[in-house]
Amino acid sequence: MLKMPQQQYIRFLREVEGCSIQDIADRVGVHWRTAKKYADKENWNANVTKRKSRFPVMGPFMEIVDAWLEEDRLLPRKQRHTATRIFQRLRDEYPFRGRERTVLTYVKRRKAEMGPRLTNGWNIRLEKRRRTSPRSKCAGIISSSRTNCLCCRSRIVMRRSCIRYRRRTRNAFWKR
Repeated sequence: MLKMPQQQYIRFLREVEGCSIQDIADRVGVHWRTAKKYADKENWNANVTKRKSRFPVMGPFMEIVDAWLEEDRLLPRKQRHTATRIFQRLRDEYPFRGRERTVLTYVKRRKAEMGPRLTNGWNIRLEKRRRTSPRSKCAGIISSSRTNCLCCRSRIVMRRSCIRYRRRTRNAFWKR
């Protein structure tokens, strides 16, 4: 690869002075093919497209893995397949000849495409809440519902999930 001043000089010799490819090659001291390449190239900023990642080994098994991942979304977190376990099942139950790294990469990409897991129709995500005063002690508040806690006005799914509410009702129950 030639440096930019040399490339520009070759273009100058070809376009402005009208030199032949062999004359340019002799003046600059490069091979004639190199001189032709730099003299005739119009656009050096060609778009570099990202290679589409393919999984030729995984091809026939992609649907199987996708079905397992869809089934796992309905299971509790501890009972789901890990990517390593998916690889082991493919190797043991099917004529899979690929490597573990291929399966790990595919599973990671598919899980990212599937998005977060839905539980009972709610998209559960813990929200970090700023403490406005030392009295707001509720932690781990779920932001999937529109109901607010009566004691601290934080968003909760049920009143029972508010820590202050639980303490207050437990103490009131035992004081009876």
